[in-house]
Amino acid sequence: MYWLLALVIFAVVLAVGVWFLQRFYAKATLESAVVRTGLGGRRVLVDGGCIALPIVHQTQRVSMQTAAVKAVRTGQEAVLTADALRANITMEFEVRVDTTPEGIATAAQAFGHRIARGGDAFEDVLAGPLANAIQTAAAARALNDIHMERAAFTAEVADMVREHAARLGLDLITAALISVDQSDFAQCDENKKFNARVIRR
Repeated sequence: MYWLLALVIFAVVLAVGVWFLQRFYAKATLESAVVRTGLGGRRVLVDGGCIALPIVHQTQRVSMQTAAVKAVRTGQEAVLTADALRANITMEFEVRVDTTPEGIATAAQAFGHRIARGGDAFEDVLAGPLANAIQTAAAARALNDIHMERAAFTAEVADMVREHAARLGLDLITAALISVDQSDFAQCDENKKFNARVIRR
């Protein structure tokens, strides 16, 4: 009789334990890290797990997957080159959260809950810096030089993007210049100063 009662108690305790771990145990995966804040201070998990209790703790998942972010500067948004021409430029960047605990914590703070989505959040935040980096590098080169010196152009853009990404807890993996060509003159508004220079050119 006693062994039956002990077996029932053991089964109940085991069931409660399994439910508790399933409900309140936060664990990192190969695809995502976990940042826990609250009681006990901040804890970043890239492997393993921890207890995360309601009220006293808050957890945030951080996507660790590499995301492709494309920057397209064509048509009305074509960049202005050093020889007063408009260039259609398409570049692609591979970005992911820095794998260090400091990088993960910084990304979680910079992106908030959007960081769980990864790629979409990166594209939203990096759109402006990517456009600025491409325009800055293009402004120092003639259109033909961008084409002939693709590696140097790409490296310069990547350096600027990498510096900005690091401040957000991100790591730039690769950068690639997909295409570059002269923009269609029909896209130029002659009433705008720079576009008028392009038309005269």
